[in-house]
Amino acid sequence: MEDKAYKELKELAIVLKNMERRDIEDSAELVDSIIKYKIKDERIISGAFDKMLSIEFIAEEDIKEIYYKLLNYTKKIDDKLSEDYEKFFIEQFKDIDEEDEELEYT
Repeated sequence: MEDKAYKELKELAIVLKNMERRDIEDSAELVDSIIKYKIKDERIISGAFDKMLSIEFIAEEDIKEIYYKLLNYTKKIDDKLSEDYEKFFIEQFKDIDEEDEELEYT
């Protein structure tokens, strides 16, 4: 019984990791397109940031390079928007780090 539950849990973890990888790849393509085509529409840029922030179970190091690539591009267009989304990023992963610390001590 335990072997079956372990196998199912392992399969679920693989599915989630594959979904995460696809989301990261999609985000990278979107960021590259925004930069390539010099898109300045705040709704499109915000949508890209929001998409990256909404990826479930992602580690900071897995998305940080792509996210900051868009932050650096956005800073040239709208410094305030860039600052806001940098704060959102820091807050999101700060919250995750705090949750991890709580789990370690309980």
